[in-house]
Amino acid sequence: MPPDQDYAPLKRFVRERGGLRLAAHGRFRDRCVDWAVADWPGDVEGPEDRLRERLVARTKEEYGSIVAMLLIGIAVNLICRLIVQWWHNRHLNQALMLAWNHAAKNPPLPPADRP
Repeated sequence: MPPDQDYAPLKRFVRERGGLRLAAHGRFRDRCVDWAVADWPGDVEGPEDRLRERLVARTKEEYGSIVAMLLIGIAVNLICRLIVQWWHNRHLNQALMLAWNHAAKNPPLPPADRP
């Protein structure tokens, strides 16, 4: 899958429903989706709180405290809510998330060099 198409159905869902608040933060929005897939809390009953904690931690780690607090207030909570909504919408979305999460945690090995 080309890099710009990674998690396309989920990124499209978040982009379309995020409104103007997320439109101004497109790169950050897509990075949050990437982080959410990699840090997905698994097939749990209520993933939203655990996912939010992980996205907040990643945002603070990447951007520092002041910028992170702005991004968390503006975007992280909404992105988290939309991702969980997408996940709940269809069983196919749940299967996709689990497959993407597994692939993110287990990247393919590079081909062996031939002598």
